[in-house]
Amino acid sequence: MFNLKSIIPLICIILFSLSSFAQNKDGWKNKTPEEIAEKRAAKLKEKLSLSDYQHKQIYDIILKSVSEIKSLREQKKSTGEVDRKVLREKIKSLRKETHDKIVSVLTPEQRAKFDEVKKKKMEKRKEHKQKSIKKNKK
Repeated sequence: MFNLKSIIPLICIILFSLSSFAQNKDGWKNKTPEEIAEKRAAKLKEKLSLSDYQHKQIYDIILKSVSEIKSLREQKKSTGEVDRKVLREKIKSLRKETHDKIVSVLTPEQRAKFDEVKKKKMEKRKEHKQKSIKKNKK
């Protein structure tokens, strides 16, 4: 059968691999603005049936926005001068501007689909947030 000396290293390996797997869930933090823009533009291309020209325009819009947001966040980290509320408002303003620019590239049918996709995403976020709140109360 198994002896204790052979099981302990196996358990250590399993625990180490699980912890390193959990740490790889950085999301967007370690991605470049180009990677983020490409992934978001590709999702929109798929969901909204964008033309290649629209895809390129939206990629450029998202790239500019993501670069500016990353720059603001890095500025806050390095200098610490930016007030959190001010930063949040700047980012909110950039996102609104980005949304408006994206919508201006879309056809009326694509706009309707875009609004539907955004609505579903917001509902998912709300559900996730509510689950997190319930989980933290326990």
